[in-house]
Amino acid sequence: MRLQIAVAVGTCCLALAQPKPNDKPKTHYSPFPELAQLKKTNPKQYEERFTRIVLEAQMSLAKFGYGTRFTGELDSVTRNALREYQTYTGLPANGELDEATWLAIEHDEKIAGDGTNRRTFPMFYFSYLDSFLSASGAWFENDTTEPTSATIECDKDRAYCVEGWSLYDGVATQLDTYNITRWDNVEIDAETNEVCGRSTLKISLQAKSVLHIGVSTGCFLPNETPRMEVMHLGDGWAWWSKQIEADAAAKRKVIRIPQPVRAKTSIFGDE
Repeated sequence: MRLQIAVAVGTCCLALAQPKPNDKPKTHYSPFPELAQLKKTNPKQYEERFTRIVLEAQMSLAKFGYGTRFTGELDSVTRNALREYQTYTGLPANGELDEATWLAIEHDEKIAGDGTNRRTFPMFYFSYLDSFLSASGAWFENDTTEPTSATIECDKDRAYCVEGWSLYDGVATQLDTYNITRWDNVEIDAETNEVCGRSTLKISLQAKSVLHIGVSTGCFLPNETPRMEVMHLGDGWAWWSKQIEADAAAKRKVIRIPQPVRAKTSIFGDE
């Protein structure tokens, strides 16, 4: 029976070692230490750099709904917009473009700019016949790490399972094969042994659930301690839908139009 997924590209000795998106928050770069130095050593370059930063802040504030002119100067309209923004975000409402305000604007700019552009994941699917099983969905390890698309097919007559997993919108980027060690009316167990460790698929036919248990033997670093990873096959589409809703809620929170500011000016500078 032919596996209905794309041909794999690249190999890996253990599914446990597959690459995962970095879920650690990234620290925004701040130009303010550089500005402080320039103010002492090169006042002209400091003015040029600060003007550019003010202009970028004005454009972001306009996107968020705070009326500003694109002047590159901390004029009265810009200061009022900064005070409104600082009040809304819980910062000291001093009307200054200080480092804390700039970092908050950069953070909100990313939220406003990214929108809801997330890659999709497949729905959970589980089909079982007497000698063939097919399941698909997304591998979930915990609630913080982005899942990985996965498709699994097991053939009882040939005594093996094939797993295709992917980081790119359902297109398989790797195939792993497993030898079936158990197949009855309750469960299917399949294992694979590699240089780097061992992977096991535990498939419950009654609960319609799939677990992936990976054990690393520490082949990548000389003193690496063996570790275990357990993932379950879940509904990637439901997870994706929740992320889209969360993105939209975050975007609505950032992009707002306070009535007092909108009454005074628009993003085009019209009074």
